[in-house]
Amino acid sequence: MVDLDKVWNILVEHCGAREDGREFFLASCKGENSRDMGMEYRFQGILGMGGKVWINQGDAGPYVNYYQEDCSPTREEAVRATNEALENVLVF
Repeated sequence: MVDLDKVWNILVEHCGAREDGREFFLASCKGENSRDMGMEYRFQGILGMGGKVWINQGDAGPYVNYYQEDCSPTREEAVRATNEALENVLVF
């Protein structure tokens, strides 16, 4: 199980997600199909229009990525730091 509040905190801290998007994110992640099928959530932030967090994708923990055509050193560092931080959000 994923601690969704911690996920959003990490997205705000490392990827510039907007704090005022938290409630919509939480509601989306708790939707009726999200737990069974996994989900992707486009939060954008400094990763641009392709900035997404992926949750409950098989055995993988949550992670972020973005459109590779938008690659930059700043975005690559944000993804690295975010994914490292997301490794610690699983709650059993």
